[in-house]
This record gives sequence, C-alpha cells and structure tokens, in this order.
Amino acid sequence: MVLMTTVLLSGLLGDGDAADPPGGSREGLLLKEPERILDSVLGETPGAPEPAPQVEPDPWGPDEPRPLRPDTGRPVRPGRGDTWLYFALGPMRGGRNSLWHGLFNTPPLEEALALPVGAYHVRMGLDLVTADWASSEEGGSSRWKAASITETFEYNYAPVRGVLLGLRLCAGELRQGDHDRVRVFEDGAQLVPDGERGFGAESVVFRAKYVLSLGFMDMGAVGELKLPLADEEDLLTADTTDLGVSWIATKRWGSFALHLNAGMVFPFGNPSVLRGVDEADPFPHAGLAAAWMPLGGFSVFAQVEFNGSAFGDVTVWDEPAVSVQAGGRIRLSPTLFLSGAAGRGLDEDSGDFLASGGIDMTF
Repeated sequence: MVLMTTVLLSGLLGDGDAADPPGGSREGLLLKEPERILDSVLGETPGAPEPAPQVEPDPWGPDEPRPLRPDTGRPVRPGRGDTWLYFALGPMRGGRNSLWHGLFNTPPLEEALALPVGAYHVRMGLDLVTADWASSEEGGSSRWKAASITETFEYNYAPVRGVLLGLRLCAGELRQGDHDRVRVFEDGAQLVPDGERGFGAESVVFRAKYVLSLGFMDMGAVGELKLPLADEEDLLTADTTDLGVSWIATKRWGSFALHLNAGMVFPFGNPSVLRGVDEADPFPHAGLAAAWMPLGGFSVFAQVEFNGSAFGDVTVWDEPAVSVQAGGRIRLSPTLFLSGAAGRGLDEDSGDFLASGGIDMTF
C-alpha cells in the first residue's frame, strides 16, 4: 500500500516538485505552467511575438496640401523649424500693377499651400514700377512719366490646417519725372488732382487664405480687403475700399510647379482721388506662374499677370494691363528666404519696367 501511494505521488509531482523552490514560494500541484495552459485556452501560440502597438493616425489629413521633396516627389511635412519647401516653388508676390491700375488692390499671385499650424510668417517687400506714357487725345495732353515705389510689411499666421490669416501694410511714393507733373485729361477736364507727391502710408489690407488637396492638384481661395490711408494728392490709392478674391490652383511634380490664379476685384465707394469719376467698375484678374528648383536651396520662376481696368468710363484708362516677370529665390537659413524678380509691361497701359524684391521669415 505504501509503495502504490509513493508511485502515484511521484507521477503527479514529478522529480523534486514536492520540495519548496528557492525563495520559499510553492507552485500548485497541477498548474505547473499556468501561462501555457492560458495560451492553449485562448488559442494563442506559445512564444509568438507580441502584436505591434496601435499607432495614432497621421493628424495631417489627406485633404491637406503638403510640399514635395524635390528628389522623390513625395509629400513631406516639414515643421516650423525648416519651412523652405513652403516657399521654394511659390510665385513672386510683388507689384503686379502699374500706372493707374496700381490705384486699386489686386490680390498677389500665390500658390495653393499654407504654413504648418501655429507658424508665423513675416514678409518685407519693395516694388518699383516705372512708366513713360503720353496721349494727346480726349481734349488734352495726358502724361504719366513717373516711378511708383511701394514698401510692404505683411504678417500671417496659420491658426488651423490649411488656413492662413494676415494683414499687409503698404506705404510708398509716386515720383514724377523731369519736373513734369502727372496729368490725365478726359473731355477737356483734368482728372488727376494737383499737389506735392510725397512718401506716405497707402493702405492696410486684411487677408485670408484657405487651401485643400484634391489628390491630383491643390486648390484654394484668397480674399483681401483693402482700406485706403493715403491723401488724394499723393495719388497712391483710389480712396476706395477694395474687396479682391482669387481662386488658386497648384500642380506640383517634385522640383517643378505650376500655379494658376483667377478672380475679381470689387471697389466700393467713390474714387475721389480722380475728379469727375463717381465710381469704379469691378474688374477681373488672372495670373500664371511656373517655378523650378534646380538646387536644394535655390529656385527660379517666371510668371505672367493680367488685370482689367476699373475705369470703363475714362477713355484713356479703359484698357487692361499685362505684365511678365522672372526671378529667383534663395534659402539663407531654414526660416529665412530672399527673393527678387524683374520684368516689364506688354503694352503701353502696363508700364515699362517692373522690379520686386522681398525677404520672408517664419517662426
């Protein structure tokens, strides 16, 4: 009887299992390997690797336009510490207007791309437009020989994805050439007020931009509201409140991009800067630009811009303006970029020479 009991206990406990293991703990008699028993119940394979932890989805949604790597053409998401790709293939946002077209605010040509959320953008620009235009029609000898100099300070902020809010302050001066004052006649009457032209504040512009990605291209809209600041005799703005809208589209292939803008400008109020002109007409505007980045920190671009005339009732001022520019942009640091362009008008109502320069900084 004693022998049978000893054999039975040996089969259940195994060799040495009846003794306490080092450390004083004691395993159950039948649950020798509880982990293996639990795995068999749950249908899991012992020793299998643990499943990969769940990863949060990319907060940069599929509807957010992203800059592309110039070497692979794949979308990237640079942070606020290096925003070069947000500016590298953008068009030149300079003085697109000339002559009397500059009396109204036309939204600048830009691309369908916004900054990272929480980023700030500061731009300082300088634009020069010269013109030597004359006409002896409509009851007088009209003359516009002058150089328009405009300085701009722009501030933008990206509060949420795909949105950019900002304002632009403009100041400048209309310098008349050869001591010959600017004059414009219509039906024998002089439309342009006399006075000493001087440097002064021109306007403040509030702006908003929204962009989204359609997969095959990026699209968006820009709205700008201009409030005039200049005196009438400075001849810097038409003293109207201008609402400008642009629909923008961008197609990018790595280091190359095409941009298309089109929209309308709606002037409100009396353009009192001109005598005998009671209102200004809404007018269309459009632009096409191409940009290429041959080097990692340098890009080149070319663009053509068009806008109609707001003075349909003024015979000498009822023609559209068309201009072309070409230039380049260089990366000075991860958040500091310098750009410049030069061009000319394609007809007598578009001026002669155009030059633009600017520096962009983000933080």
